[in-house]
Amino acid sequence: HQIPNEGVVPYDLNTPHFADYATLHRFLWIPKGSSCEYQPNGDLEYPVGATLILTVGYPGDLRDSNAAERILETRLWIRKSDGWIGTQYLWNDDTTEATLSVTGKHVDVSWIHSDGTDRHHTFRMPNRNQCLQCHEINDHVVPLGPVHARYLNKSYSYRQGSENQLEHWAKIGYLTGLPENKDERPRVAIWNDPATGDLNARARAYLDMNCSSCHRPGGIAFTS
Repeated sequence: HQIPNEGVVPYDLNTPHFADYATLHRFLWIPKGSSCEYQPNGDLEYPVGATLILTVGYPGDLRDSNAAERILETRLWIRKSDGWIGTQYLWNDDTTEATLSVTGKHVDVSWIHSDGTDRHHTFRMPNRNQCLQCHEINDHVVPLGPVHARYLNKSYSYRQGSENQLEHWAKIGYLTGLPENKDERPRVAIWNDPATGDLNARARAYLDMNCSSCHRPGGIAFTS
């Protein structure tokens, strides 16, 4: 049910990665006594041991927020002393156990789309080398999204109420150095919400999240 244990904090992104209509559940865990450091450029430096958790699932009906969901995989990005490493766990059909996987898997999924039509798709859970295609930039493995404050600068509905994510992380000791002036904190537009930015800003946000990790100097698709 994706209910986090104590110390595991759920989070979301302003403009998330498109994952073939899958639902992405995001969480952060940081070792006790450690915290992220807010950098002058708006990036976040995570401490050794910090773990970013991403669970992928498909609801049976996109029109119903309470519809049963099929959980497929859980990915972990773990900050080691010499950089980030990624691991992946694949869930069994009963969602009772997840097993570490290096080779990945292809699985057929189906759901009722937001327009009421039946959709079918073969979802690819990548192998370890395929993960590097998007996450290796200039020979360094990095997570995408939560390492930039501009994607986290938004409200989140926690159990105790709605609160800005950056401010919540600072309050619980997961973030230090957050500028007190809210205008100094960068915020990316939400790609499908015109109230958060004009077409140019929203298009740039979508391209930044979904394309820029590969199509950039040091990325796998640097030539295009």
